[in-house]
Amino acid sequence: MTIPKTSAFADLPSLREAGFDGFERVRDLLAPGGLRALPRDPGVYVVIRDSTSHPRFIDPGTGGWFKATDPNVRVAALRSKWIDGVPVVYIGMASSIRSRIGQLVRFGVGRPVGHKGGRFLWQLADSLDLLVAWQGDPDPFRKERELLGAFADAYGALTFANLRW
Repeated sequence: MTIPKTSAFADLPSLREAGFDGFERVRDLLAPGGLRALPRDPGVYVVIRDSTSHPRFIDPGTGGWFKATDPNVRVAALRSKWIDGVPVVYIGMASSIRSRIGQLVRFGVGRPVGHKGGRFLWQLADSLDLLVAWQGDPDPFRKERELLGAFADAYGALTFANLRW
């Protein structure tokens, strides 16, 4: 599938133009004080894989088990969800951007955190190199649905790591 050049999800400049800020690497967010710059406001966030190489999937991944639930799926399931050439791999919402992204990245390094959404991210071998960008919005639920709809309109599917609307 090719990237529609008019899509806000096509590349980093398009995401910046659409109002996203941050673009912080997961590894940097995990460093002491790495979340300090993130706003506490409600909003949405996107996770971006800016590498152009085909991903390498790992099984098991690094995601944490929460309430005795294994976050991993078979590599075949991951391959079937992958969309070549599309940098945005997950779209999420938050009542507090800082808190929710903190949960996301802690889950990604194996902590038992309640952030099952996006769990496919942690079966990417280069997950620590993923970028996270955010955008404040007073109605994050509406904005997330709007972004998921726009992504589905552009690519005919949800993002790699979004499993439901």
